[in-house]
Amino acid sequence: TELPRVRTMLGILRSLQPENLLDIGSGRGTFLWRLLADFPGLPVTAAEIADRRSSDLAAVRKGGVQRLTVVGADVHRLPFAPRSFDVVTMLEVVEHFSRSATGVERRTPLGTPDCCGKCSIDPR
Repeated sequence: TELPRVRTMLGILRSLQPENLLDIGSGRGTFLWRLLADFPGLPVTAAEIADRRSSDLAAVRKGGVQRLTVVGADVHRLPFAPRSFDVVTMLEVVEHFSRSATGVERRTPLGTPDCCGKCSIDPR
């Protein structure tokens, strides 16, 4: 069953048609797998702090999904230049930050001037 937050984000992306996307905290890939399936030409960078998740995602790239770039990184120290991405997503990630406000405030400079950011928080 598709989660409402995933369906909503995919709808937003269909209207935006970004050139590239940064997904912060891809986790098990609930959003990422649908994103890759629904946007077959979209270059996606997944930033994930968990070593196990990063290696799982890297295996997907090694298995043939070359448009997926995987970066093992802490959201507070992401290795990207300003204005690197058209869209930055963080779905159900903020609640895991030790310094939530800092992580959210830092995302904007990564986007292009017309960047769209989307963040959702687990209501539990």
